[in-house]
Amino acid sequence: MYITDTQLAADDGSSLVGFSRPSPGVLRTVEDKLREAVSVKDYGAVGDGTTDDTDAIQYALATGGPVYVPPGTYLVSSLTIAVAGTRLFGAGPGSILRHTNAALNAITVTVDDVEISDLRMEGCATSATDEKFAIYTESAHPATRLGIERVIFSGATSSLGFTNAIKFDANCDYGRVRDCRFERLWGTATNFGYGILVGGITGGLFAGNTGIGTTSRGRHFLYLSSGASKCWAISNHSSGWYGEPFAIYSTNEQDTCDGNVIAFNTIDAAASVASSSTGAIALAQNVANTLVIGNIIAASASCGIKADGTDSSLFKNNRFIGNTIVNSGFIGIDAISLQGGDISNNDVRESSQSSPGTYSNIRLASDGSIASSNILVSGNRSTGTSQARSAFQLNATSPVPTGIKVMGNYFPACQVTSIELNGVACAIDGFIRAAVTWDLGSVADGGFEEKDAISVPGAEVGDQVLVQHTSLAAAGWHLAATCYSSGWVRAVAFNDTGASVNPASGTLYIRVLKETF
Repeated sequence: MYITDTQLAADDGSSLVGFSRPSPGVLRTVEDKLREAVSVKDYGAVGDGTTDDTDAIQYALATGGPVYVPPGTYLVSSLTIAVAGTRLFGAGPGSILRHTNAALNAITVTVDDVEISDLRMEGCATSATDEKFAIYTESAHPATRLGIERVIFSGATSSLGFTNAIKFDANCDYGRVRDCRFERLWGTATNFGYGILVGGITGGLFAGNTGIGTTSRGRHFLYLSSGASKCWAISNHSSGWYGEPFAIYSTNEQDTCDGNVIAFNTIDAAASVASSSTGAIALAQNVANTLVIGNIIAASASCGIKADGTDSSLFKNNRFIGNTIVNSGFIGIDAISLQGGDISNNDVRESSQSSPGTYSNIRLASDGSIASSNILVSGNRSTGTSQARSAFQLNATSPVPTGIKVMGNYFPACQVTSIELNGVACAIDGFIRAAVTWDLGSVADGGFEEKDAISVPGAEVGDQVLVQHTSLAAAGWHLAATCYSSGWVRAVAFNDTGASVNPASGTLYIRVLKETF
């Protein structure tokens, strides 16, 4: 049957299911128009919150065209989208898909180019007992370019919800999640409580989403793993998650997560489980070339940013730039065995909320086998007179950090001190700096004491060496030092006080002036 423009003039179109007037002379079939979008109610869905609408919605999805979910509450046990290009959409929060079987995934997508939008999905789980998802993909049937937008993942009451919300499995490349809200996700342990779980994909985009967690609800807002690469997490807001809201973690048995970006997100009250080994933003093991930039992290119960390359030779060239980190429970930015990269232009304030005076704002350390190395620390503002132990700390666990260049930072005194080198040589603002403990013993008047073989990596013969000892401030003591071989400094203390002196043990601070590095 064909409708002409003349016939339309006599009809307001209300009987044609939203059929609009074509241009003069254009003929379209009613069937063509209906193929543009079908309503689940056309296939028998009721949406009364009582009737099981699973079969009706599944029939609608089998058409392969756009499927509209009008306002209402539709009970579904498990749906599968198996026709490429399917679009499932509602009218907004009033279009509710209420899950009825926590032992099944609510929607499984097995094909490419699917879009799911403008819905509210409500889980029925009452605890973390099943590792299921609201929207699920699997590597056996990759669903590339899956788009999920303006979907609310929640529960009908505060005691209900999903265990996990969205999974992008390996090879489900170029997926996107935008402007969604995640809340009431069950679980705080591995396999439970994931807002967006991403494994082994390329080119994901996660933007403008909101994640709300509580003490026992929600482990990770966004979790990239198993070689997930070139993904963007941008302009999301996270509040109150139990674990690490943003995590990139790939073990030594998995491919490296490479080239991801975490940018301009706001993270409030993260990691309600307080731990020095976790962070509001966490990178661990085989993670490389990550850019963490412009994020605001407030009141993390753990660290602000935890970059942990323990046991990984591939934890390289990760960069932390322009982040604001305030009131972290432990260390503000903690980098362990980071090889290459930079920590620049961050504003880190009042870390160590869990134990005032114990933890620093910024720390570099090793895992006992791999040193943090070749890192630029520049332009940071690190303050903390009431909580943070120090503005910047190098950990002396062997192998010690090496090739660290610290330039143009604002590191004022915190609870204990400003900079803690702990005997590790470090280039700071044109100087290589080091510190060692020196117990001189008794020195006769007119005599001297020598300390040889002080390791200062980077020092060269002919460099100017300046030294100061914390117990030799009295008049009559004279200190001198020289670099006698590449990387080695000798210091001498002369006693011209007029009496034999046995000074207390103290710290010898060493500065080697370098014109260039």
